[in-house]
Amino acid sequence: MGHSQSQELTGSLEDRAQKLENDLGDLRRRITKLEEQLRLVRALQKSIQEPSPAKSDATTADGGQPGAGVKTRRMSHREIIEMIANVLTEAGEPLKLDEIFRRVKAKSLADGTEMPGQGARGNIAVHLSPAAYPNAIYPVKRMRRGVYGLEDRDEDPA
Repeated sequence: MGHSQSQELTGSLEDRAQKLENDLGDLRRRITKLEEQLRLVRALQKSIQEPSPAKSDATTADGGQPGAGVKTRRMSHREIIEMIANVLTEAGEPLKLDEIFRRVKAKSLADGTEMPGQGARGNIAVHLSPAAYPNAIYPVKRMRRGVYGLEDRDEDPA
């Protein structure tokens, strides 16, 4: 091996080592981000598993009280998944997450129940995430980003 070949090989190896160092930094940042997401999911799971007292100060969609003496209660993970499956069954087709959220929120108001957490669209996404509830049985599946359908009815996208 000549001197120029040796220098070329050394330069190539140094470049590869630098690229791997950069990749390692990126991976460390991704790990930190995933650990934060995991912490949030665990906090949500804990809040769902803890029984919450019935609330009587909930409001209806029109801003009024849900009814004299009517109390709301928080839905469990299983109840939320069942309600999502019912919404998808009634729709007859896969739906976008925003539409699922809108319909679940309307049903929960009608039923006198409420979603855990802030009742935000993201709460629905977490409940649909198998990573959040690894031992749960899901009748709902992700079709593509932001769109969900029924496991036994809807075809996977091509």
